[in-house]
Formats: sequence, structure tokens, C-alpha cells
Amino acid sequence: MEGCMKTFDSVPALRKAVILGYNPITPWMSVVYRFYFLKCANAAPNKLFVGVGDPNADHKCWERHEDMDTVRSVYYVSPSNPGSDAAGEMPH
Repeated sequence: MEGCMKTFDSVPALRKAVILGYNPITPWMSVVYRFYFLKCANAAPNKLFVGVGDPNADHKCWERHEDMDTVRSVYYVSPSNPGSDAAGEMPH
């Protein structure tokens, strides 16, 4: 019965699984990030959409986005609404 009571330390195995499972997808994450911003940039001429919704209200609501009936504000950067910090994050 004593042999069954030994504890198993899974930390090294879990650490290796996280590292080895995460590393192969990191190059693709940069590609996805780049194309996401390109879609935002090409949605309308001279507009860069930088945010949707109100973070404070959205974090209080835990439901599927299809079921949300709250107002969804859209924020964008344009020549009349400057935002160099958001536009500076655009990939070249």
C-alpha cells in the first residue's frame, strides 16, 4: 500500500509540454497578427479601426458575443480623429 501513496511531481513534464507546444506556433502568431491589422486597415479608405466595444462594460458581461444586445462602439483613427500611437503599431 505504501507504493501507491507516492506522489508524482508533474512540474518538469508540464513545463516541457508548455515550452515544446508553444514554440512551434510562435512564428505563425506574428503572421496572423500582421494580417489581422491589414484587414483593419483596408476596411475603409483613410480609416484604421482600432477598437470595438467598451472594455469596462464588456468585462462585466459574460455571454457569447452573438447573444450580446449592448451597444458596440467602434473606434477608428482617421485624419480628423488622429491617433499616432495606434497607427504606429501597424506593420510595415
